Amino acid sequence: MFPWITENRLFILARQAARLPHILIVLLLGLAIALLSQFGAIPVIVTQVFIYGFSETGVETSEMSALVSGSWMAATLISSFAGIFLFLWLWTRFFEKRSLASLGFELPGALIKYARGFLLGIVLFGGAVGLLAVTGFVEIEQGNPSTQGAAALGGVLIVLIGWIVQGAGEEVLTRGWMLPVLSARYKPWVGIIVSSLFFAVLHGLNPDLSVIAMINLALFGFLPLSMPCAKVLYGASAHCTRSGTGYRATSSASRSAAAALAAARCST
Repeated sequence: MFPWITENRLFILARQAARLPHILIVLLLGLAIALLSQFGAIPVIVTQVFIYGFSETGVETSEMSALVSGSWMAATLISSFAGIFLFLWLWTRFFEKRSLASLGFELPGALIKYARGFLLGIVLFGGAVGLLAVTGFVEIEQGNPSTQGAAALGGVLIVLIGWIVQGAGEEVLTRGWMLPVLSARYKPWVGIIVSSLFFAVLHGLNPDLSVIAMINLALFGFLPLSMPCAKVLYGASAHCTRSGTGYRATSSASRSAAAALAAARCST
């Protein structure tokens, strides 16, 4: 197999763990971490309901400005995915006996890697949405002018903070922990296949996610086979920009494409 995979830095760090869990434990633990972290958003959602009320479509947001709506969404995303880091820290600290930094948070060059991944994400996902727009597969939503276009920019920038946490959380769980642990205990191809399928399954509850999009989510997980220089930080930042560029796509085709491209996160 390609040397940049077998001798990957994260795989080397994973091999230094005192204990590496069985594949069944990895899958069950990964699922538990992903689900349990979502409970962190309960206080945020309850507060929203208390302030704004609840309707058939959920929390009443029609009267919110873009800034207020963006702030609530950012708070929801952060509280939903921050728990992933806590659970992984507890697991790696007390079971595997290694640091959280070994999951892809080593400081040297971190900002540069993140910036490169961010730019890569803009090019990949912005290009995909742009292509869909040119070919007529994207519809422009008609709604409250105060929450669309330039007026919504402030809210989008605030939500970006939430997308950073969300993207990083999913990447660290699947690419920073699951992939290297399975690759170190078994074989790299086991880690690549299992972590890619796991990521696809986790997104199975996304709205308007088609079977083709699910297949693409899994297939794009094999991207590390052709990317010798990729890192978790690249994937986390690229994932963040995917959330931004694909978030407001309204047609089923554009949503499926955005969801599929989510898996094109640069993996270690």
